[in-house]
Amino acid sequence: MKENELLQLTVGSTYQIMSLGSRDEPITTTGKFLGFSILGSSEAVCIELDKSHKKFAGKRRMIPSHMILALDILNEVTNKKKDDEIK
Repeated sequence: MKENELLQLTVGSTYQIMSLGSRDEPITTTGKFLGFSILGSSEAVCIELDKSHKKFAGKRRMIPSHMILALDILNEVTNKKKDDEIK
């Protein structure tokens, strides 16, 4: 990553997201980023759940952006087309 470059979520990359859950424990979501959506009046991150979610693997989860506590990049996919447009 270049010095003044903004970090962007890229479709197809794998992320682990911790978001607000119950009072005592956050929700951990791991999977492939599908894009952004609208949930009610909030922007949401759409994730395809990975096998760590057992019976929910392959299902899609929408996490409202204001509920996100932390986001870890596990496997980043670069978007060459978008990189070429920026240059």
